[in-house]
Amino acid sequence: MYGQGMGFSVSVKGNEYVKRILIPQKQMTTMLGRPVAENPIDRMFDAVFAHYGLPWQFWKCDINSESKIAPAIAGIRAFGFACACITVPYKIACIPHLDEVDDDVKAIGAANYMTIHDGPPYWAQ
Repeated sequence: MYGQGMGFSVSVKGNEYVKRILIPQKQMTTMLGRPVAENPIDRMFDAVFAHYGLPWQFWKCDINSESKIAPAIAGIRAFGFACACITVPYKIACIPHLDEVDDDVKAIGAANYMTIHDGPPYWAQ
């Protein structure tokens, strides 16, 4: 099929093309931290996504132990998240689990945001 991942697919039936409109799945974004329940960031991001008509959604992930930050990072990649905000207390603890960091992270020793690509790297700024 052609066009998959772009909101439609095209298949060939005989000599005619059949275009199917697919309902896109929401693109997920997240925040990793502890505590996160009272943080209103999800409402802010979801409002921006809705305003621009983006099929995206923001999730708050309460990570209850530093020992779980590596599996959390691996999990958001496995589930197809696009990016993650990193908040206290994991701004420093996440760095060893990233494939690449920018100069600002190197200078201050803490990450605030992580972009996830189809493959490596986990990139932080």
